Amino acid sequence: MAQPSARLLAALALSCWTLAFTPGSAQTVPAQTGPVTVVVEVALAANATPSEALAAMNDMRAMMKRQPGYLSEEFLQNLNASNAPRYVHVSHWASMTYWAAVFRAPEFSRLSAHGNEHCTVSTGALLPAV
Repeated sequence: MAQPSARLLAALALSCWTLAFTPGSAQTVPAQTGPVTVVVEVALAANATPSEALAAMNDMRAMMKRQPGYLSEEFLQNLNASNAPRYVHVSHWASMTYWAAVFRAPEFSRLSAHGNEHCTVSTGALLPAV
C-alpha cells in the first residue's frame, strides 16, 4: 500500500486543531469524560498523488498510536475513487481531553505542517447516538 503525503497531515492537523480549539465553531466540543470517536474525511488536493497523501497519513497514524488515551483506529479507502471522500480515518480515544492533547505534541505540529500540501480534510468528533 502507498504511503500518505505531507499535505494530508498538515490539513488533518489544521482541521483537528480548529475543531478542538475554536470557540463557537459549527461543531462544539462536548464536556464529557467518556470515549470519543474522531472521523476525518480526507480528499486529495488537485496536485497530490495518492502515494504522497498515504505516506503523510501513515506517519500521522503512527504518531497517534503512541499517544496517551489512544484506543484504536482505522484508515479506509473509498472503493469508488470518483466519490468523495477518497479516504476516511476513524480513531477512538478514551476522551476528548486525550484527543485534544495530541495537538500540543511537538511531533504532531511537525507532521501536520508537512502534510498540508497533499489533501484537504473534514473532521468530526462523535459520541454514540442515544
